[in-house]
Amino acid sequence: MQIAHLFSTLKTNWSRLKREWVITFLIVQWFAVAVTLGWLPFSSFDRLIYDTWLQTDRQTSSNTQIVLVEIDDKSIAQLGRWPWRRAAIAAALPTFRQADAVLLDILFSEPDNHSDALDDDALAQSIRQNGRVLLPYALQVIQNQEKWIKPIDQLADVANTLCHINVPVDTDGVVRQMSMYSLAAPPFHEHCSLALARVMHPTNEVASVPVLINLRFADDQKNYQHLSFVDVLNGTYKPAFFAHKVVIVGAKATGVGDQYAVPVGSHLMSGMEIQANALSTVMARSWIHPLSLSIVLGIQCCLISVLFLGVLLTPSKRLPLLFISFAGGVVALSWLSFQLNWWITPLPAILAVMLTYPLWSWRRLVAAIRYTEQVHQVLEKQSSQWQKPNSAETEWSEDLDVRLSYVQAVSKQLGQWQMFMLDSIQQAPDIRVITDTEGHIRLANELAITEFAALNVPMPLAGASLPHILSRYCLKDASQSPIDLSVLANESNGQETIIQTGSIWLVKASHLVGASGEAMGYSISIVDLTPIKLAEKNREETLSFLSHDMRTPQAAILALIELQNGAQPLPDDEFKRRIAKQVNQTLSLADDFVQINRLQVAEKQFVPVMLIDVLSDALDQLWPLAKQYGVRLQYPDFEEEAIVLGHREWLTRAFVNLLSNAIKYSEDDQSVSVQLIDQENTWQVQVIDHGLGMTAAQVDQLFDGFQRYHHDGSSKRTGAGLGMLFVAEVMKLHHGEISVDSQIHQGTTISVSLPKEIHSYDEPLI
Repeated sequence: MQIAHLFSTLKTNWSRLKREWVITFLIVQWFAVAVTLGWLPFSSFDRLIYDTWLQTDRQTSSNTQIVLVEIDDKSIAQLGRWPWRRAAIAAALPTFRQADAVLLDILFSEPDNHSDALDDDALAQSIRQNGRVLLPYALQVIQNQEKWIKPIDQLADVANTLCHINVPVDTDGVVRQMSMYSLAAPPFHEHCSLALARVMHPTNEVASVPVLINLRFADDQKNYQHLSFVDVLNGTYKPAFFAHKVVIVGAKATGVGDQYAVPVGSHLMSGMEIQANALSTVMARSWIHPLSLSIVLGIQCCLISVLFLGVLLTPSKRLPLLFISFAGGVVALSWLSFQLNWWITPLPAILAVMLTYPLWSWRRLVAAIRYTEQVHQVLEKQSSQWQKPNSAETEWSEDLDVRLSYVQAVSKQLGQWQMFMLDSIQQAPDIRVITDTEGHIRLANELAITEFAALNVPMPLAGASLPHILSRYCLKDASQSPIDLSVLANESNGQETIIQTGSIWLVKASHLVGASGEAMGYSISIVDLTPIKLAEKNREETLSFLSHDMRTPQAAILALIELQNGAQPLPDDEFKRRIAKQVNQTLSLADDFVQINRLQVAEKQFVPVMLIDVLSDALDQLWPLAKQYGVRLQYPDFEEEAIVLGHREWLTRAFVNLLSNAIKYSEDDQSVSVQLIDQENTWQVQVIDHGLGMTAAQVDQLFDGFQRYHHDGSSKRTGAGLGMLFVAEVMKLHHGEISVDSQIHQGTTISVSLPKEIHSYDEPLI
């Protein structure tokens, strides 16, 4: 009965949540319709989105068919103030006789007042001879009265076509559209862009064009050819240049002609440039088609319906992702439709998303409060099985905070054992995982998540099979025995496993049983044995090497003493020299070993150090050794101090080791040089020798320690093999980098890069 009652409670709550969903859906749907119909003041944002799409989709390819002949500042400077005598226009028209069409974007509404009628006659004659000249007229509104500004009859009669050049401007002062027909009053002429297209193709009927089109704008300075009128008049361009082109002649000089704001670019656009863009749009049939209001409303209603269907089906924690994805999808739909020359505004849907999130969160909160009331009633009826919180602050009331406190207190009381178990697992120093009897993970500590994530194990771990994870992502070799938790739980020593990174894991498992003794699952601990194994390996290698190298010189000393006490003793000088050699070898081994350990435990106190002094000290120390082996030392030719932050003694010893190796592996009469190079953020020291060199395999092992190479058995190449290990450790402490370039019998170059010390210090440098 209790289960049935609880189910009924949940069903009732779900019904209430659906009612809240319907209410929210209707509110948001009405809001989207209001925005679409323009009832709310969001039209400026709609234009902003449209202009953004237009800006990103503006044409950038060159359109050489359209030529703009500009009455610019240069032309006015040479021909005088505007307007000119029409004889100048007439003189330029023969140059355009091979053009497909010519638009004189100039209103010849009055006879030429510069002279007698001869200039108008000359212009009319030039227009008649060309045969493809279009003349514009314009509609002006003066004191609420419409007035047509038309060319004089003498010119209109000889023009190929008359067309209107009116440019409609939106309420924000920006030109986005163009009217293809003058419908206000007779004459019902076409727009000049459409008329030009018809003149260019007289034998082919130009396809129908809507009365009002949304223009596409190009980067005018790059897409069209711009010529100065005076250059055309002076014959700079021949008639053949204009063959099969459209010529638009218009004013662009400062203070002459109209200038309009357009959605693209940051500058105003002249009327003739507007005509060029309109012509390009008509010729390419690339105008933006506005959808009818009914279709737009249908699309917006469908989008809101899809959004709320997602709200109904999406878990609460993923709602932000749903809203972001929906908004991104709406924007993508609008942008893609724009590429196909259709304008679908995304604004209503985006604003709907912005309204839906807080509104739906509020309505869900109301439903949640009602739900807590229902759950409280169920718990009250089952009070015999629960221990109520005894705090006065958790008494039930209508206040939401009190209700939440009540739920929090109950949850805390019921989940204390779970928190204790979770804390115990989370604070464990090793990997801890709890699984069910089938091996599926139910709980894992942060260390387990971190280690498994480093092995590219899919997250989250909850519900995944631990044996599958270990065999699929962790085991380095598929031939290793798979992990069987039922078997592993009965083994006290656990199972060692080598994972893909080369680390060694010790996997242990134990049974988890319930209060009545039934199997509940397994508790697995995984300990990383890699540091222990590595330490054991290093200890064995070190002891093995030291036991051999430390015993060898001592045995040699005993042999020398026995030889000296025998029948054929060595000369005293030779005997002392050999004894000293073996003693020095032992001391060198002990010293290198001690220095390596000092690096690992000593306190790192770095100060500014002049690198040039460190190199000089190292070279001075090794000068006797170089002299002994017949090797020439070349000091760095560098005048700067080359300051680094470091430990001078360690750096000096490191470079002594590098130079000592270079000397020992060089032949007689060869040179060892040191170069100091100033790089952007580092000082680079190169130790260069021309000796025996190394193979690639030897270079890879050079800094591992206990490595000595004898190409020719020379006795001068002695040592414990710890010198280069010391160099590597010093450079690591100084955040330096080491690279080696070596070839057999050609020499070796070891490059060391140390970070520059760029701060200034009052104390003297060392």
